[in-house]
Amino acid sequence: MGFFFTALSSLGGLIAVLVEILCLSAGLYIACDLAEENVIQTRRFLTRALAAVVCGYVILALDDDVPTSNCLIGAACHLALLPLLRDYPILEIMSLPTLIAMPATLINHIIWFRHFLSVDVYFKQTKPSTLCMAGFFLLFVWLVPLGFFVGMTPSDECLPGTVAPNIGEKRRKKGFVKGVIDGVLGRSDENTGYSPGIGKQY
Repeated sequence: MGFFFTALSSLGGLIAVLVEILCLSAGLYIACDLAEENVIQTRRFLTRALAAVVCGYVILALDDDVPTSNCLIGAACHLALLPLLRDYPILEIMSLPTLIAMPATLINHIIWFRHFLSVDVYFKQTKPSTLCMAGFFLLFVWLVPLGFFVGMTPSDECLPGTVAPNIGEKRRKKGFVKGVIDGVLGRSDENTGYSPGIGKQY
């Protein structure tokens, strides 16, 4: 193929990737807003989603084509997220539940990634489509951890005097993901008038 064709195609691919990143960031920002404004509903959703995923793993364990050990590990990794619901949406970075939940999520991702790498063995030479694998990871690996991630607020980001965060207190500061996106975009914090890297706004 010609040089100009390759160059323009590469440029178009780069632009497409940037647009996808922008859309993902916008989606996460909206999800953070919804989680912050509807703490009770978000917590209820996470509880039901966690239970549904664990039940899904039990059903998958009955399938001969899916390793039972992977299903048991996946269910255990999701149950490791359960203690995070107690103080939701407050996140203690160095607390025992957080230190257990983070490696559990990573382990769950690794075992299923390795499973699909050796998929010819488990699926008897029938390779699942990319859409099928993406759907599995979305529902059984990423859904619940991502739900916690977008809704959690670091404990040092909570305003003094904020009590009972589980009942929808709206005086707390923004969540972790929203704070990161605002920091990248240079947007100021409405509560403090502070913009990371810019200084106070008078």
